[in-house]
Order: sequence, then structure tokens, then C-alpha cells
Amino acid sequence: MADRSSMLHVPDSSTCSVSVIETFADQTGGVKAPMEKRLVIVGEDCRRNTKLQSALKMFQLPVVYEDTGVEIAEQSEHDTVFVLDDFLGGTYYRLRQRGARIVGPPVILQAAGKEEPIQHSTRPLYCTAMNQLIICFTGFKQKAQLSKLADLVHHMGGSIRKDFSTRVTHLIANSSGGEKYRTAVSLGTPIMTAKWVYEVWDKRDTVGLSAVDETMVRNRHADNDCKMGV
Repeated sequence: MADRSSMLHVPDSSTCSVSVIETFADQTGGVKAPMEKRLVIVGEDCRRNTKLQSALKMFQLPVVYEDTGVEIAEQSEHDTVFVLDDFLGGTYYRLRQRGARIVGPPVILQAAGKEEPIQHSTRPLYCTAMNQLIICFTGFKQKAQLSKLADLVHHMGGSIRKDFSTRVTHLIANSSGGEKYRTAVSLGTPIMTAKWVYEVWDKRDTVGLSAVDETMVRNRHADNDCKMGV
């Protein structure tokens, strides 16, 4: 009987329509041959996700099924994308410690639906709800709370800036006051509460969700009279 902890499936190329092969420029300006890519599907829930399994058929890549994928993460001969639906458990942290490229099922589903390459991110990326958003925080005193919010923003494709500037798309405020808050008001930058981040994260499995959808931006800061800018 086959060991279910590590199963390899190579899709029939005649059924695949999305190419995710990339090339990389070397330091001399030449082009390196790309490493062979593969997808590693981690955990039983992802294995049983029928929509995910259907989307995987759209990619011209071998697919490996693993319980944890930790041993594969220590290999370097492939360009491997790990797909898992739990960004809090021990498996996630072990993969992250090994520098694995991690995405959530919505990233795969969205790429397949649009017939686009899988989005590359240097950080674990669960979904793309905050793509192209640049976030700045103000008024948060508890480091743990700020760290959690920052992780969620990154997991949804957003960027974070310590200092406020005109490039910041949204200020997340824990109080109505301070230099960042006043500057955001003067510039008309949307000022949001932490609840906005948490609510978008709660809907992270909604493929195509945007944090600036009308249903999401209602959690603006109560004292911000500026235009929401959706």
C-alpha cells in the first residue's frame, strides 16, 4: 500500500493551460535556467478540498501530497510552493522557519481562475485581499497586538510602512490623535480600525475578495470624516 504521507501526481499536460515557469536573471545579466517547480499540498483538509484539486489541474506542475512537507522544505533542487490552509499551526511555523514559500488555497484558486502564474511573495501569502495596499499603524501600545496585525496584513498581500507618507494607502489607528492621524486626515487618507483587518481575515477564503470592497470598509475609524477612498 502506498505511503499517503508523500504522494506524487504529475498532471497530464494536455489538460493544463496555465504556465508558471519563470526565468531569473543572474548577476552578469544572463538568464539562468529555471529550477523545476512543484506544488506540495499539505494536510488532509487541502487534500480533500475539491475546488483546490480542480484548480491544480490547470498548472503544468507536478503535485506532491504531504502531511507536513517539512522534509521537502529542506531540499533545494526544486522551486517548491507549499499550499496549506492553516497559518497558525506547528506545521506552518516549521515550514516558515525553513524559508519555505507558502501560499493559501485562495492564491491557487485565484491564479487558476484568471489563468495567471501563482503570485510570488517573499512572505507567506494566504490570499490577495490586501494586494497593493500600503498600511501604516498608529496608537498601538501592545507589541503583540501590533505584531499580529502586521502578520495578517502580510498574509493578505499588503505592505507595511513604519513612517507615514503619501504612499500609504490606509492608516490603521487605535486612537484619534497624534501626528500620523492628523496627517492622514489632512491628506484624505482612509483611517481604519484594527477590526477592518480582522474582518477581512475572517473572510480570507473568499476568492477574489478585496479589503477595499464596500462591504469591508465600513470599519473605518469613527472620528475620520475623510472620504473612504474605495
